[in-house]
Formats: sequence, structure tokens, C-alpha cells
Amino acid sequence: VPSVATAAAATPPDGAGPWVLKPDRGAGCQDTYLLADPAYAQPLIAGAPGGQDWVLQPYVPGLAASLSLAVGDRGVQLLACNQQRVVLENDRFVLLGCVVNGLEVDRAAYLELARDVVAAIPGLWGYVGVDLVVTEQGPVVLEVNPRLTTCYAALSRSLGVNVAELLLRLLGRDGPAPSAMPAGERIDLDLELFHVA
Repeated sequence: VPSVATAAAATPPDGAGPWVLKPDRGAGCQDTYLLADPAYAQPLIAGAPGGQDWVLQPYVPGLAASLSLAVGDRGVQLLACNQQRVVLENDRFVLLGCVVNGLEVDRAAYLELARDVVAAIPGLWGYVGVDLVVTEQGPVVLEVNPRLTTCYAALSRSLGVNVAELLLRLLGRDGPAPSAMPAGERIDLDLELFHVA
């Protein structure tokens, strides 16, 4: 799986920047910073609430994107290829929203990537979000979220199906194998509108 190298912020890696500092279990770009040098991470970590693990990744330019997956005992279903609207304000990343099913892609290639991700992490089940950067060389995985993501809020509307019901049907080895899911309607999920961003 093409992925971005990740290191614990407590032991900063060597190499040229810029770097991205973020919580190991963060969500929606919250407390995510762009740093010229990994040494700048320690003051930010010291000023944050305790109990959080932090990671550093090299900054990878490209289009911010994500995949929404349904993972069951009998396979993986690619629900949506999403575009993320991320901006940088004062060296801090801000998620302004997402366009659910807004990424114009070769769905077969992204389904293959999804299958590779799930094969690399045994035990994934249910709704899984995969954050990526689409570069000129292709997609690069940033993180895998075994939980609901922002895009889930508009996913059922985009697909015209109840996604929670779909996930429950995948439960168990006797459940149906995931079927092909056509690209859904483009839905713009604007976090600024609801004053979340």
C-alpha cells in the first residue's frame, strides 16, 4: 500500500521538511500543523491537553481525498470516493468540508487500493474511512480510520441507500458478499455553513 511514512513525535525523524504534526487519534484536521522543522513539534505538544499521542509525517502536496468503505467478513465495498476541502491558516490545517462522491476517479483502481488496505490491517470491520493525498504519481494513504468520518453524514443521501442497514447486512459469514456500488450523487458537505470549521 503506498503510504506516507509516520513517526512518533516524541522521537522526531531526520530529513528535510516540511512536516505535518497531528494527534495519533485525531479527527477532521483538529490540532494538525505544518512545521518547517520537526523540532517545532515539542512546544505545540507541551501546550496541548495531556494524554494524547502525536505523530509526524512528511508533508505530501496533492489533492486531499478520502475513501468511504464498508468492510465485512466477506469483502470490501467502496461506497464513495470523496474530495476533502482542506486549507492552511497560520500553519494549521482546517477541514472546511467534503464533497461526498466528488472525486473523479477510476473506481476499479480505488477499489483495488481499498482491498489492499483492508488486507494489510486484519480485523477491520464496518465503516472505514481512508484518508489519502492524490499526487501526480497516484494516491498515497495518510491514515486509516476504523470509525465514522465526516463524509458519513451525507453518504446515505449520496448513495440513495441506508448505509447503516447496508453495514449490518454485511455482518457474519452468512451475510451477502459486498456488491458493486455505482458512484453516487455529488453532495457538498459544508462545515463552514454549520460553524464547525
